[in-house]
Amino acid sequence: MSSLRLLSAALLLPVVAAAQADRPMPIAIISVPPTTLPAKRTPQRTSAAITPKDLMSRLYLFADDSMMGREAGTLGNVKGTDYIAAELKRMGIEPAGENGTYFQTIPLKQRMTDTASSLVVAGMPVAYGTDWSASAVKPMSASSVPIVFGGTIGDSASLLPMDQSVGKLVVYRVAPGSARAARTAARLAPGAVAVGVINDAIMVSRRPSNFLDDTAAIARAGSVPTLQISPATAAKMFDAPIEQLATGAVGKSAAINVRMKVDPVPYPARNVVGIVRGSDPKLRGQFVALGAHNDHVGFAARAVDHDSMRIFNHIVRPGGAENSSVQATPEQQQEVNRLLAEWRRKNPGSMRLDSISNGADDDGSGSMALLEVAEKVSAMRTKPKRSMVFVWHTAEEKGLLGAAYYVDYPTVPRDSIVEALNMHMLGRGNEWDVTGKTKDG
Repeated sequence: MSSLRLLSAALLLPVVAAAQADRPMPIAIISVPPTTLPAKRTPQRTSAAITPKDLMSRLYLFADDSMMGREAGTLGNVKGTDYIAAELKRMGIEPAGENGTYFQTIPLKQRMTDTASSLVVAGMPVAYGTDWSASAVKPMSASSVPIVFGGTIGDSASLLPMDQSVGKLVVYRVAPGSARAARTAARLAPGAVAVGVINDAIMVSRRPSNFLDDTAAIARAGSVPTLQISPATAAKMFDAPIEQLATGAVGKSAAINVRMKVDPVPYPARNVVGIVRGSDPKLRGQFVALGAHNDHVGFAARAVDHDSMRIFNHIVRPGGAENSSVQATPEQQQEVNRLLAEWRRKNPGSMRLDSISNGADDDGSGSMALLEVAEKVSAMRTKPKRSMVFVWHTAEEKGLLGAAYYVDYPTVPRDSIVEALNMHMLGRGNEWDVTGKTKDG
């Protein structure tokens, strides 16, 4: 236990951003917390003990710019997983991936909706990208689909019963503040041909999304596509105004043809797996699974300024990823510009342009802590009674895909895993790094 306490203490390293809880517009911005940590650090050989020195050495290497943000399916993630596997081999830890290696390659692919997809309402084509768009897990085509009004997302009492949605295009309004719930509208009508969500601003994804090209994963994701439809398109679907429709109101019919573009990822996306066998003959057939994710989000196409982004998020997106779709109001943008100009006056020459999301906390901290634990256990003269399986999952940032694949296809018998512990974002601890709050807040 002393090693684990030391591990927790050693990982209380500063992280970059601070965010603010919802409250009136601030008149000043929180300064970057002071740090004496260098931007670069020469890697040093680690010891069997879990120490701050070893953790820092590993984390500086794993989150270095050379890893390019470790996005799953990219060269950076291959380099990161190569490092973990090389360390496991050096420690003498048994490989537990595929074909005698430390790697389990997951069937990660990229997909996006083809703009050649079509929607025809009552015989009239609707323009893709302007009046509608689609999100789907696989291609689909259906004609003469009856349209029905499904109620308002955010008002559960108004929603159409699931059994009345079968075989139809179910169209929903969205109550104010319920945009997040609308993202999973397909769950409201699992038997529908498609669901439509009325949206004032049609969003068309410019980047492909990732998925597991695997039967079990596709079945979990469901097959009901979600259509974003403009108010003008929705008006064409019904004889009465949308505001006057009762739940279950029957509309016209539609023909839907959703096409998909699917491509492999450029580089293998890999879980890294190793085993330390237990010392008790009766219990060594049982496994304690320890995990962390090895990927992060990669890098942007163009560099951004740290301080500009910090101030923008502080004002416009205080909840971090939870507010990722929030755009600045004109008043907020004016405040961002004012505060950035004030910061520049007080801190001349401080502009820091960067395009790489290094992922030191998420989840370099968990991955390297796990590697330190593996090194500690591998060096123990008497091993724990039960065996330990160490898993560094990939594509967590894509939707827990590497972890899901390992659960579906574990490299040790699933029933032999008696406990699982996951390590994620351990590099927190000061009052200013809690998401959604400032130190004053």
